[in-house]
Amino acid sequence: MDKAMLNLSRAERRFWLRWTLATMGCIALATLIGPFGFLGGFVPLATLQWLALRGYWPQARYWFWATLVGGGLGTVAMVFGFLVTASAVGGAAIAAAVQGMAQAIALRGSSRHWRWWPLINMAILVPTTTWAVSQGIQASFSGSAINPWWFWSALGLGTGLVGGAIKGLALILMLRAPAPRT
Repeated sequence: MDKAMLNLSRAERRFWLRWTLATMGCIALATLIGPFGFLGGFVPLATLQWLALRGYWPQARYWFWATLVGGGLGTVAMVFGFLVTASAVGGAAIAAAVQGMAQAIALRGSSRHWRWWPLINMAILVPTTTWAVSQGIQASFSGSAINPWWFWSALGLGTGLVGGAIKGLALILMLRAPAPRT
């Protein structure tokens, strides 16, 4: 592995920290809210990730719209995928692929590896969010009184920390490979 690959600049570290904290806060809030948080969490996520990105990447507004549209379509796809596969993993994989495709379009003019983003998004989001989504789906049918509010906050914080940190790093590495000028 190239040692310079993980040597983050000060700007990259600041972005990575903002991104991770934004993702943690958003997912913690979504899990605390319950089913509506799971279904509508892409709206605050798009906003907070745009705020984290805007000082780091000049095209951050494209990410906002891609996450908003991709998150909405991904949520519909997740529900459909869950109904078809009866699996939180299947639903999460479909949602991550749909969202990843929208985000890849946003990255198209900024990274030469933009086509890989849907697979990268799936590889990160499926293992880091499936356990929280499956808990949330289960709680929406059986009632969240099974676990106290702090359980849902901790679940969201942990999910946001791991998923946000990994995805933020992947995004940094993606943006380090600029698209060729034509």
